Amino acid sequence: DGVSPQDLMRVYGALMWNVGGVIPSAEVPRVYIGSFWDRPWQNTGMLDLMEAEENDLIEDLVTMPQNNVMNKINEIARRARVVEAHTHLLAHLRAKVVAKWYGKREEQARLCTPEGLLAAYEQVQREHDLSR
Repeated sequence: DGVSPQDLMRVYGALMWNVGGVIPSAEVPRVYIGSFWDRPWQNTGMLDLMEAEENDLIEDLVTMPQNNVMNKINEIARRARVVEAHTHLLAHLRAKVVAKWYGKREEQARLCTPEGLLAAYEQVQREHDLSR
């Protein structure tokens, strides 16, 4: 609370602008503002906001272990979907190459092009109802 409310908003805006350019994330990171020292308040114009931010920070710290577990579960589920998609894609590619009596090398080369892989993935996606 060592700066005026107007200066605080300027600093906060500049910080968020710069953080947005540094952290490659679709979500804007949460930045808590507050007065975390034991001295008396200098500017009381933002007292309600700072107390609400401090309460949000404490609540987020308390729920962090629960959120961390959920993040791990979601990451495991995401990885499992990727493994499933790769398994279906590799099985499809193998079946295409093995099905040929002759010209297996040419078929393998054709399937390994970007266009061949895209066509194979689109077919596997339709057959197994996979998301992109």
